Amino acid sequence: MKKTYAVVLSLLCLFAGFMSPTRLHAQAASASVSGTVTDASGAAVPGAVVEIRNTATGAARSVMSDTQGRYTIPDLGIGSYELRGSKTGFQTTVRP
Repeated sequence: MKKTYAVVLSLLCLFAGFMSPTRLHAQAASASVSGTVTDASGAAVPGAVVEIRNTATGAARSVMSDTQGRYTIPDLGIGSYELRGSKTGFQTTVRP
C-alpha cells in the first residue's frame, strides 16, 4: 500500500511539474519583425523608414532604422503583412 501511494504521489508531482505556469506555453497572439536595412553593397542604411501594413485591415505602423540600419516592429497581431522600406535617394523596396 505504501509503495502504491508513493508511486501515485510521484506521478502526481511529475504531472504537476509539467503543468506549472512556466511550462505552459500557448501560441502567441502577437509577433515582431526585425531586420537590417542595407544598400546594394551591403552597407547599413540609417534613417530609413520601415513601414509594415496589415493587408487585411490596412492598419500600418512605421519605424526608423537606427545608426546601424537595424529596426524592430513589435506587437504585431496575427495576419498577413507587407513591409516597405524607403529613404530619400534610394529605391523603395516592398516585400510581402
